[in-house]
Amino acid sequence: MGEESVSELEIRRHARHRIRETSVESYLMLERMGEMQRIVYHCILENTRRGIFLTDREIAQELDYPDPNAVRPRRFELMDAGLITEAGKRECAVTHRLALTWRAAEVEPILSFEGSRVVQRKYVSREEWEKLRDSLSRRGYQYVGDGVWEAQA
Repeated sequence: MGEESVSELEIRRHARHRIRETSVESYLMLERMGEMQRIVYHCILENTRRGIFLTDREIAQELDYPDPNAVRPRRFELMDAGLITEAGKRECAVTHRLALTWRAAEVEPILSFEGSRVVQRKYVSREEWEKLRDSLSRRGYQYVGDGVWEAQA
């Protein structure tokens, strides 16, 4: 067995629940996002949890920015990362014009980062576990067993 090989027992142990590769990528993005991205994301996330989907201008207003161009670039980055999605169109409370609204995508905490280690918190199917392993391998982590990856020096 090579360094990245995984025993059948380990694969079966990780094959109990399912995730999507986009969820893994989104979670990794959450760990790397900048302060302004985090502020915009949490604004959208908290409103989504209340069933409210905001327009760019409403996001800017809620965050006390006079211009939506202050938040729009971060919103584009969050959308590209799969952390938010279009929720539809409605009349904007600020402009009273029809505008796109945004909602937070579902991102489950699959992984936790603990220093130089990444620990898997949820079980996944074999196919999805292999995607997770490959994704972390591309980022310089090696699987060491029991849902743990170590950063390679």
